[in-house]
Amino acid sequence: MAQDLAYITSLLEDSLRRHREGKLDQAREGYLQVLQDMPDNPVALNLLGTLDAQTGHLDDAERLIRRAIVHSPKEPAYYSNLANVLQEKARYGDAIQAYRHALKLDPKLADALNNLGVLLLETDHAAEALSCFRESLAISGGTPDIHNNLGRALNNLGKLDEAAEEFRRAIGLNPDFAQAHLNLGYVLRAQRKFTYAAASFQNAIDRAAELQRAYHGLGTVYMAQNAPEQAVECFEKALELAPEDFETLLDHGILLHSLGRLHQSVAVYKKAIRLQPDSAPAFNNLGAVLLERGNLKAAESAFRQAIMIDPGFVDPYAQLGAMFDEQGRLEEMQAVVEGGLTIDQEHKQLNFEAARLALRKGEMQKAIALLSRFDLASLDSRLAQQYRYELGRACDRAGDPGMAYLHASEANRLAAMNWRTHKIDLQSIPQSIIRIQEFFEGQQPTSWQTEEEPVADSPVFLLGFPGSGVDAIAELLRHHRQVQLVPGPSALAAAVSVAGNDRAGYPECLKSIDAARLSALREVYFAQVDRMMERNPGSLLLDNQSINTPHTGLIWRLFPDARLIFMVRHPCDVILGNFMQNYSMNDTNAHFLTLEGTVSLYEKTMRLWQQYASQLPMAVQTLRYEDLCGDFEPQIDRLLRFTGLTRDASLGDFLNRLREGVEVTASSFRLQSNPFDPHSRYRWRAYADQLRPFFERLRPFTEHFSYDLDSEAKADTP
Repeated sequence: MAQDLAYITSLLEDSLRRHREGKLDQAREGYLQVLQDMPDNPVALNLLGTLDAQTGHLDDAERLIRRAIVHSPKEPAYYSNLANVLQEKARYGDAIQAYRHALKLDPKLADALNNLGVLLLETDHAAEALSCFRESLAISGGTPDIHNNLGRALNNLGKLDEAAEEFRRAIGLNPDFAQAHLNLGYVLRAQRKFTYAAASFQNAIDRAAELQRAYHGLGTVYMAQNAPEQAVECFEKALELAPEDFETLLDHGILLHSLGRLHQSVAVYKKAIRLQPDSAPAFNNLGAVLLERGNLKAAESAFRQAIMIDPGFVDPYAQLGAMFDEQGRLEEMQAVVEGGLTIDQEHKQLNFEAARLALRKGEMQKAIALLSRFDLASLDSRLAQQYRYELGRACDRAGDPGMAYLHASEANRLAAMNWRTHKIDLQSIPQSIIRIQEFFEGQQPTSWQTEEEPVADSPVFLLGFPGSGVDAIAELLRHHRQVQLVPGPSALAAAVSVAGNDRAGYPECLKSIDAARLSALREVYFAQVDRMMERNPGSLLLDNQSINTPHTGLIWRLFPDARLIFMVRHPCDVILGNFMQNYSMNDTNAHFLTLEGTVSLYEKTMRLWQQYASQLPMAVQTLRYEDLCGDFEPQIDRLLRFTGLTRDASLGDFLNRLREGVEVTASSFRLQSNPFDPHSRYRWRAYADQLRPFFERLRPFTEHFSYDLDSEAKADTP
């Protein structure tokens, strides 16, 4: 018998050695041979169970270790091994009980204390986990793993300084401990020590290039440091390592949206939703991108889906409120905003939408009170920017131009810090305008005309500098049943781009271009229109993109008989209106963040228009915005005669509602129930001190368009 026992002991020792060397098949054979001779040997049962756990056979592992416990119920290591298996099977409650039983048998099991702490931490019992780690640390004297886990518990309890110290101790014991570097990065990021956090995440990557969470963490730090392109690289690498990591997908979608890469952002969010179709934040974020893309129906569906998934998630209520505001659906806006505020009265975006609703109703003081509830310095910069713009408008309407200008200036400062703004080349448009003007100087464009048939179905082009009333006229004419508006982006821009590929270049090609090439460019224009809308036969196409104004020369070459409506407004009101407007950033709107930039772009655009007007035989109807703000009926009649339209029932109904005060969907007139509100006339006078440094630069245009810069404006029309 003694000889048999010695043999069994030797076989177990040899099998355990092979197990530790990773020779699992040989170890298994040894354990099975022991059990063939001694079926109830607890050591062999336990060791075979741990081997099965290593190879993923968890049910077999649990069965074997439980048999070992039956035959040796006082062995704490068996309970600890059983707990490890139960934890792998996600039976956390049973695993905790097994660890506790092991520690009851031997309170000095440092590994069991550490493992129990990890499990308690994962089940949101951070305080109890902290106690386990400290006991394990006292027993073992400290290992990198225990210090790292102690740091995790302290981090979960909000003790960030202590957590960072424990992670540093873990790194001190093992400088190549990538997970500790990663965890230290998380703590430093939470402390807003972004430079140090970035270094910690990079240290984790240097030690474990496959550590996906480190790339994700580094990307979030780059986002916080306004380094979006580096953040994109990090997220892309993280997704290369883990293509279906939901958290990274969400952050990547947010980043792409912030950069204006809307199509890519939509694709990322849709992938995230396929992975987690019950994620309210993913639907909400998708809706926000769709809203910016102008896909209102799909955006509304996404927001409503987010609310259906989680009725207590307030963000989509605010998003719906913003969308309804843009569409003039005020009753629905009020219902959704009030519904959201019943859930969270302190939600900053919802309070913002409530303020905009008050502005729409003319309740200026209520709007100002709502917009002043929060410390603007504590808000996210984008939301603070929105608050400032609306405060500027509210103060303007309430008769406090000083505060209005202050808020608008601060809003523009915040907008200038936006990632999209940083990517904009502020010289591209001014240089293009200068090049076009220099080309037209000394030219005789009438000698360029190409022999060809008149162009059928030429659009009517609505031109002018942004803020001069182009949107107001477009909003009016779109109610005529025969009129179709060309939606953005500019269809003419496609033709400009193709013309630029001409051997002569653009605008030089306008002089030498032949009939065939002109026809091809017209096809480019209409193809772009057709991609954006479905044209109705016999309708009047109205292209109301004010950014087309510098390219009037191309319009004239493509559509020589086209009718052009040119909107004018007091230059000071145009400058002020653009400076105080909350625009999405693009190559044009970025100029409006300063008065200097706005005036400079206005000068260049208007000089070029004056040159066009003097050189090109165009059919132009000039409308003055201020006349529309007075008695608009005669101006509308002039406009209809010029375009060959007559009043129909639809337009007549709109005009009747306009007299009473109608809700307008155009975003640039969101604050006005009537786009021709008399308040908009000569508003600049209240801001004369701010505009005075630019008077002499604007005087040539005030004189040209029959305005002045004195206290009283002339009433005659041009």
